Amino acid sequence: MHVKIVSHDAKKSQSASNIMQYLDKENEKKKLKNEHLILEDKEDEINPNSVEYFFNQDYNPYDLEDPNSKINVFEAADNLDKNRGTQNLSSSNFYMLNISPSQQELEHMKKIAIEELTNRGLIFEDIQNNETALDFYNEQKDQLMKLQMKLFTQEIMEQYASQMNREIYANQEALPTDAERKLMKPEIEERFRKFLEDKGIKSEILQPDVNYLGVSNFNVKQEYSHGKIFTFYSSDIEKKIDLFVPEGKYKIEDEQLFIDEEYYSDKYNTIVERENFWNEKIEIPGIAAKSSDYFTDYVKEDKVHLMHQWDEFDSGTSKLFSGWILRYIGIFILGIGYIGIINITELLQSTILAQFDTGGGNYGMMGNTVDGTVFSAGILVAMIVTFTVKIKLFGVVTSYITGMFQ
Repeated sequence: MHVKIVSHDAKKSQSASNIMQYLDKENEKKKLKNEHLILEDKEDEINPNSVEYFFNQDYNPYDLEDPNSKINVFEAADNLDKNRGTQNLSSSNFYMLNISPSQQELEHMKKIAIEELTNRGLIFEDIQNNETALDFYNEQKDQLMKLQMKLFTQEIMEQYASQMNREIYANQEALPTDAERKLMKPEIEERFRKFLEDKGIKSEILQPDVNYLGVSNFNVKQEYSHGKIFTFYSSDIEKKIDLFVPEGKYKIEDEQLFIDEEYYSDKYNTIVERENFWNEKIEIPGIAAKSSDYFTDYVKEDKVHLMHQWDEFDSGTSKLFSGWILRYIGIFILGIGYIGIINITELLQSTILAQFDTGGGNYGMMGNTVDGTVFSAGILVAMIVTFTVKIKLFGVVTSYITGMFQ
């Protein structure tokens, strides 16, 4: 088994919810598919084992309805967040223990599952030509392999908890860095070897054969004294990847590259998971009210976290759209009002001037005089009056219409 311990990064999130939702992403796709089957009246096509739940240490594998084996993502995240103890919000609240079986171990688990199915009367040779029976056989085989992993995980976690030095893990500064772990690894392996020898374990068991995985069509990108960087195509992410392999972890025979299976699985899976995480496509159901998504910033090679409140977004978009329509209507009506004000003030100006000019040298109400001074004064009065009225009307109309169409 390939085992890796990763601490929760409290700088990215103080809660476990983001990690739990990331682990649950495959379930979201299956749940959405099941919802579509329900809407299409095809409930009988729903696989009851299609959705995977979280489970705890009290999980009973012989009880299909055991609530300890049906813990949803929200309950799992809440349990982790509440189990903080003396840890402050800036410290890692939990550790992730990644357990990955090797190809050889997967084959062994498959063999055990097939033997169990045979004992139950399900024999592959008898049903291999029956498509329905074969689907059921494969589904049962997968479930038995998952059961083996769950039972193994239970035992691992029990040992992990009993061996945990809580005093060290309660103080983050006491944990070794990645560089220190590499320096410590030879000494740890030597101590473990001595421990096994003291228990009387045979030496040939201490030196198991190294399993290699073959890689075709590779190139050597860079050579170092302690290893090489190989470039090869990954069908999982459909692109070429670069993988550094230290000396002693690879061999080249007949123009084919062979990499230590344990080293390859650890490093390769990390690259694939990271690439899939960066390129993940977020599928948001139409009824979703909220979502929390990560997108790739390819400049900084990091994730950008975006929070969406979709119901508020829809409401805001509707208000914004209707607001713009009202503004355009208001501007149109305001333009008509301005034209009306201009026409009215021009009529007012003509009326005022008419009082000072009746034609033929008669200057209206001011008497019969040929003095042009009076008429000039009339023009000035008309301009002042019409300008004052125009500005006043502009202000009143503008205030009224803009207030109505906000």
